[in-house]
Amino acid sequence: MAKEMSGSHNTHFCFPQTLDAIKKLCPKRALLIGMTHEFDHHKDNEFLKEWSEREGIPVQLAHDGLRIPVSL
Repeated sequence: MAKEMSGSHNTHFCFPQTLDAIKKLCPKRALLIGMTHEFDHHKDNEFLKEWSEREGIPVQLAHDGLRIPVSL
């Protein structure tokens, strides 16, 4: 995993902090945006798939062109 995923930063969440926040908020689904270029999209989504199954909250990295249906 990229170094950003395990480090810390003073102006935004890093990967572990993001996952902790998701666990506290317990959304139906989470899509992560604004990632550093150091992420390996496929490999990191595999990690998130395992995490999602373990925690019961679907989480994945978003990507350009992703469409999300919204019912109002």
